[in-house]
Amino acid sequence: MPTVEYFLVAESVSVDQTSNAVSVFNILEELRPARFPASLPLVVIVCALAIDATELGAEIDVTVRVRRTSGQVDELPASFKATGRRHRQISRLQGLPIEQPGELRFDLLVNGRLLASYVVIVTSDTRPTRPPAIGYA
Repeated sequence: MPTVEYFLVAESVSVDQTSNAVSVFNILEELRPARFPASLPLVVIVCALAIDATELGAEIDVTVRVRRTSGQVDELPASFKATGRRHRQISRLQGLPIEQPGELRFDLLVNGRLLASYVVIVTSDTRPTRPPAIGYA
């Protein structure tokens, strides 16, 4: 069974074409929309799996399950043939609805087994609004 090296959720990711290095930007930990319902324009789910030598050549199923604050569940299934000792998976969601305060839960299932979870807390933005900044001439 592959093991999880990392599993996280962010706003964007970049993979360098020369070095294959991954840069993850704006990791999501907590969201405070000004009002509900809200929407995230883009969510990126990034994971890396370590593949055991005995699994090389095997077909591996990976599913990212997203449980929205409303309780609705969406699944992003994928599969790959294990050709190396490490596999990176990047999934992108456009327009993820946030219906109410609560938790956005992202589960990583590999061959049907839950291997990792990531939770983003969603709360109401209760910070006082600021008056507009005064410009200086």
